[in-house]
Amino acid sequence: NKLLPLGYQNLGASGSIHVNETGLGNNNTLIVNGTANNDTFDVAANGTVTLNSRPPITETGIQNLQLNGLSASDTFTLHATMPYSKVAVNGANIANNDSVVLSGATGAIAVNLANQTASPPTLTTITGFGGTVSLSNIAQATLNGSGADTLTLTGTPNDDQINYQPTSASGGNFSLAGLNTQFSFNIGNTPANTFVIFGGGNTGGDQVNVRGPNAGSTFIVVEQTGVVTDRKSVV
Repeated sequence: NKLLPLGYQNLGASGSIHVNETGLGNNNTLIVNGTANNDTFDVAANGTVTLNSRPPITETGIQNLQLNGLSASDTFTLHATMPYSKVAVNGANIANNDSVVLSGATGAIAVNLANQTASPPTLTTITGFGGTVSLSNIAQATLNGSGADTLTLTGTPNDDQINYQPTSASGGNFSLAGLNTQFSFNIGNTPANTFVIFGGGNTGGDQVNVRGPNAGSTFIVVEQTGVVTDRKSVV
């Protein structure tokens, strides 16, 4: 917009910043930029944003949040259930090894993997933590549940090669060949906790590689359904 920029200094450790945007539409975005150093972003369940040890930023009337890691190696921690419709988590460069941790989901978690061959390319999106979270230039994403969670992974319209390794009765790692984001998750180990992988295309060329957590791993394949189980994992 054409409003003058606002600067601040010397607010102190007990200071705070409140962004109030009411009466001007329902598509307002709060943008929080990092620094040239290693930064730590934290988004609380109530939407409060904290960057490093700086004063927290609270909001009224903000629908979307954009977090920009400008340089170095940044960490983004997001807590369910954030009040924003969209949260964009942007690392500066995949080589910086930026990471995001999403915690506190209590139900269905869904991951839609980025399609880098689309025009324009699409980003990985994640739901289940409040609104839709999109990832750009993020090297590591960690998904943590807190109850009877389910996790659904959907590939791209291309012939995908998805790699999955269970690491415990409640979690594992997965990745998509050609996508520079590694994912890990922990959703619980009750019968209600399931991890399901869907190929995003309809050509029949998708492939899932399942790697055991150790040399003595045992997998059960249900021939009629194609389901592969290892403890509480389902593919």
